[in-house]
Amino acid sequence: MEQLPTHASISPQKGDLNGDGTLTLPDAAIALAFAAGGSASCDPAMLAAADVNHEGQVTSLEVLIGTV
Repeated sequence: MEQLPTHASISPQKGDLNGDGTLTLPDAAIALAFAAGGSASCDPAMLAAADVNHEGQVTSLEVLIGTV
């Protein structure tokens, strides 16, 4: 019998910052908090998901790209 992995690393959808599987206004609000240098806490995977244009930083442009 083949053994299945006990855990999997799933990359979040680009722009889906609250992890609900869809791009919605709450995702935009979180991205704006990142872009403004707010206190939104996140892990490296969330920062990668927020950087939708792959430029290595989170700016207000991510909000436009991620929600259009």
